[in-house]
Amino acid sequence: MMGIKGSAFIERCLAQNTPFLGCMRPNSLNVEWYTLNELSADQGQNWNNKGSEVFVVQPYNSSQPTLYFELVSAVGDPGEAYEIFENEALTTEYLLTEEQRYNYAQMLRDALHQIKSNVLGKVVLSLRLPLSSTRPFTLLIKRLFSKVKKDSFRYVLSINDKVIWVGDTPETLLTRDHDRIQTVALAGTRRQNELKANEFTFKEFEEQGFIVDELKQRLSAFVEEIHLSDREQVLAGNLTHLKTTLRGSLKETVLDKELLDALHPTAAVCGFPRTKALALIARLEKHNRELYAGYIGFKAAKKSTYFVNLRCARLGASSLDLFVGAGITAQSVVENEIDEIQSKTASVMRLIAFN
Repeated sequence: MMGIKGSAFIERCLAQNTPFLGCMRPNSLNVEWYTLNELSADQGQNWNNKGSEVFVVQPYNSSQPTLYFELVSAVGDPGEAYEIFENEALTTEYLLTEEQRYNYAQMLRDALHQIKSNVLGKVVLSLRLPLSSTRPFTLLIKRLFSKVKKDSFRYVLSINDKVIWVGDTPETLLTRDHDRIQTVALAGTRRQNELKANEFTFKEFEEQGFIVDELKQRLSAFVEEIHLSDREQVLAGNLTHLKTTLRGSLKETVLDKELLDALHPTAAVCGFPRTKALALIARLEKHNRELYAGYIGFKAAKKSTYFVNLRCARLGASSLDLFVGAGITAQSVVENEIDEIQSKTASVMRLIAFN
C-alpha cells in the first residue's frame, strides 16, 4: 500500500484486514470513524433499526450487486487531530500526458459524431489516470478531513482486498425524509478563479438541462408534483458548477432501492438517453469504472442520504488511480473538455504529498 499519513485508525484496520469508513458529512466539522460488517441484501434493504444507519455501496455498473454494511462506531478517539488546509484555488492538478490527451480527444470526436447524428443527446466519458512518479508520494488524511465546512461528502473507505477509495464528492443523488425526497442536477464546470473571464455558455446550460429533464422523468412514477429550485452556481473546492434542486413527495411507500434503481446512473454520470449512452461508454472507455460514478451513502428507517461517487481515487498495493469525467453534448469543444477533465483532478491531487 502506498504511504498513508495522518490516521492510526486506518493503519490498524489495514493490518487487521478490517473494512472501515471515515467520513465528514456535508456542512459538518465532525469526522466519523466506523468499522463495517457486511449485511445481506435483504437485511440492508429492509433495515428498520431505529436510530442506526446502514452504509450502502453501489458500483457504477448497475448489474453488480449493491453492498450493505452495518456501521460499528470506532471505540474511543482514533487519535486524529485535523487542521485547516483549504487553499484549494492554488492546488496542483494532474498533468495529462500527450498520449492521454490524444486518446481522450479521439473518444470525444467519436462521441460528438454520434451526438451530431442524433443518436443521443449527451454522454459522459471518463478517464482512469494512474499517478506515477519517481518520487514516493503519500496520501494525507488530514487534508481530506480539514476543519472547514463544505457542501461535499468527504470519505475514505475500504471494503475488500485492502483497496482504499478516497473522495470528495459534491453531488447528492438522493435524500429521503419519510415521504419527502430530494435530488440535484449538477453539471457544468469552471475553475473559480477563471469564472469571470470564462462564464458558463449555452453548452453548460444545455448539459445541465438534460439532467433536470431526465431526473423529472425518472421520478415521475414515484412522486407527486416535482418542484424545481432556481438554477444557481455553487462552489465545490476550486470549481464552480450549475445546480438545480428537485423536490417532491412520494405517492406511496417505496423502498430506497426502487428509487435508486430508477435514478442510477443519471445523465450526470452516464448521458441521455441512458441506454444509448451506456452502450457508447462501454464501447469507448477501456477501463473499469468500479466504484467511480456509482453511489455511496447512509440508509436508515425513515431518513437516508446517498451521494454520487465523484472526485475520487482508488489506492491499491502500489498504485493510485484518479477517476474523472466530462459531459459531452453537441456544443462541446474537444480542448475545453480535456481542460475540464484536468481541472477536476485537483480535489484528489490536493491530498497527495510528494516526499
